[in-house]
Parts: sequence; structure tokens; C-alpha cells
Amino acid sequence: MSEAAEILAGIDQRIRKHRTAKLAVSVVDKAGRPVPNAEVEIRQTRHEFLFGSGIFRWNRGTKAQKTIYRSHFEALFNYATYPFYWSRFEPRKSRAHHDRLAPVIEWCKERNIVGKGHPLIWNHDVSSPKWLPKDPKKSLAACEARVYETIRRYKGRIDSWDVINEPADCFRERSFDEISFRGQVTKAWRMLGKGAFSKRCFLIARQANPDATLLVNDFVTKPSYERLIEQLVDDDGKPVYDAIGIQSHMHGNYWGVPKIWNVCQRFARFGKPLHFTETTLISGRPKMGDEIDWRGWDPEWHSTKAGERRQADNVEEFYRLLFSHPAVKAITWFDIVDSGWLGAPGGLLRKDFSPKPAHERLINLIKGEWWTQATALTDKAGRCSVRAFHGDYEIKARLGGKRKTVKFHLTKGGETEVVARI
Repeated sequence: MSEAAEILAGIDQRIRKHRTAKLAVSVVDKAGRPVPNAEVEIRQTRHEFLFGSGIFRWNRGTKAQKTIYRSHFEALFNYATYPFYWSRFEPRKSRAHHDRLAPVIEWCKERNIVGKGHPLIWNHDVSSPKWLPKDPKKSLAACEARVYETIRRYKGRIDSWDVINEPADCFRERSFDEISFRGQVTKAWRMLGKGAFSKRCFLIARQANPDATLLVNDFVTKPSYERLIEQLVDDDGKPVYDAIGIQSHMHGNYWGVPKIWNVCQRFARFGKPLHFTETTLISGRPKMGDEIDWRGWDPEWHSTKAGERRQADNVEEFYRLLFSHPAVKAITWFDIVDSGWLGAPGGLLRKDFSPKPAHERLINLIKGEWWTQATALTDKAGRCSVRAFHGDYEIKARLGGKRKTVKFHLTKGGETEVVARI
């Protein structure tokens, strides 16, 4: 059996082991006596695992497009990435667009969708405002203030952050970098060095919100990223981050089973949750290396029927593999509508907002195969049990005119027993 075949063969067993737990329901009367033959309905209301997407287009397009976009987002995802690209979010000093973000944060909160801010510090032009001081020391102070003040301001509304974006390859020297990576954030970063600068930002972020989930995020999956992560520890040797972000934009070839699994295994050694923070799998002609114009969009990059079939197969395999790996806690699709980042046909929805086969595959997995809905009758001891996916649940028990509803969260561990008193 090949390496890929062996990994794929163990998916279902791993998912059962790492993503489900035994759930027992005991129905009793007011005196605590077992109630046999009670009808029990077990209904999952939310996944513990974070299935997400960038929510960048929440307020773009026509009224009809906004309605379709939001409907698809709510139906599929429980995790949203909010845009905090510094140059766009605060184009003028002290004039940040907090008002533009407030409605989408409230919309997500009403639907129990967890939000993450992305990114706080990145040395690309879109996150290096032109108003930053020319003095690297003053620019460093501005970066520190940005981290502290932003996290502090959104505490309780956004408690998850990509603090540092792409630190492993932050001093790139390819030709286009002279245009995209020459801002003051780069100069401040160079002044301290990759590791020291990144660590400093994390320590400040922790001061701003001790309970926040702090991520380092990078597209590099080579040892250079591992070496950078090894530097992100405090004086006691404890990591200053809470999770490791791994970007997985596949505008060229699909990674394939061995690489996906190897990346998970290598970064799992740090003992922190892995978040696949930026996933793109295209449904058009693959483009590699210099064919991509990193400085602009390609309006001629279209989705095709054959590409959509390939995308659907790759998406399903990719999600099954990651959901089966115990270290992975989140998968975020980068842009759910075609022609988003770089004009790529990398959406789950086409340009006209109609769903692609990949969208249907994910619905069938996330809200179908991996979603627990069950009914049962209690036995003589007043009990019934099921194997259920980790997440939030609503349990309804009834016998005749007596009814009881119980809400609870099922997570990893041994058997969980829920008591419904009717």
C-alpha cells in the first residue's frame, strides 16, 4: 500500500477517534427516578471545530448578492476572518474604519460565528501605511501601539488574532518585493530581526488581552518557518503564541496527500493547535510561479466545468484529511466567491454567486456526514446513547405532556452524560 493510500485508509477511524465522543442521555422524573420510553431528540447546533472563511465581501455588491453571500456564509461556516490590513483599515493616522467593521461583527455575533482579526502586523504595502514615521524606532513604536490598542479595543468582540503575518520570509528579495515590501514596517522589522520583532508583538498582544487566541501565520511550510516558531518563546521557554497558522493557497498544483499530511505532522510537534488559515483550491487553469502577477488581478482567469470537478474532489480530500488530524483545529477558506484574491477562480461560489460542486461537497460533510442528529427512546434505566461530533447541542426529552430541553457542549474525553429532568 502506498503512503497516500495508507493515510487515506485511516481517515474514518481517525475522525471517529478525534472528533466524536459518546453521549449518554438520562431522563429522570422530579424525584430522580429513571423514566423509560421517553422520546429523546439530540440535535447538534454548532461544531467545535472551526470551519471558516474570510468574510471580506459581506457588504459588497448588490442587495441581492449580499443576501446570497450572507446566506451561504451562515449555512456553512462558524468562523469568520475580518480584514485588518493596516493601510486600508487606517489609511490616515487615527482615522481607522472601525465603523465599517462594526455591522459585520454584530451580524456574526448574532449567529454565533466566532471572529478572527487578520493581520495585525505584516510588512506588505497593504499593511504598512504611508503615514508611518520614517524613523524605524518610531515606526516600531507605532507597530506596538497598533497591536496593543487594536486588541484592547476589540476585546470581547474579537478574541482571536493573526498577530504576525508571514515572518519566516519577511525580507524577500524577488523583483516584485521592491514594490510590495519596502514600507516602514519592513524597516522596523529589520531593526530588531525576525524573531525578536515577532516575539515582542506577541508579548504586547498578550498584555492587551490575556485570554485572546494569538496566532503566527505564514505561507512558508519549510524548515525556515519552524525555526522562526522556535524563537517565539518567553524567558521561561514557553510559547508566546497559542496556535500556528498555515496558509494553503494552491493556485498551482494541489498539494496532494503526502505533503498535506507531512505538513500537519511536522508542525504538530510544537504541541499547539494548527489552523489552516488561508485555503484556496482553484476551479480553473492552474498557474505557477511567475505566471501569477502578484501585483494585480487577472480578469481572464475563469472557472471551467472540468476545473470545478477537480476542485470538488480536491476540496473533499483536503478537508477530510485535515479533519482527521488531531492537531488541526480550524480550516479557513480564503475567499468564497470567484475572482477574489488575484482574480483566481478560487471560490466556492462562481462570479454569479451560484454554488459550485465544491460548495455542495462541503455542505454534505460539515452539515451532513459530520453533523449529529438523532432520536431515540430511553431504556428501562431511562438512558440512551449515541456517538456524536464535538460541538454544541440541544437535547429535547418528552413523555406524554412532560418536556425538557437541555443545552450543553460536547468535547473530547470519555463518555459525557446529560441529565434531563421531566
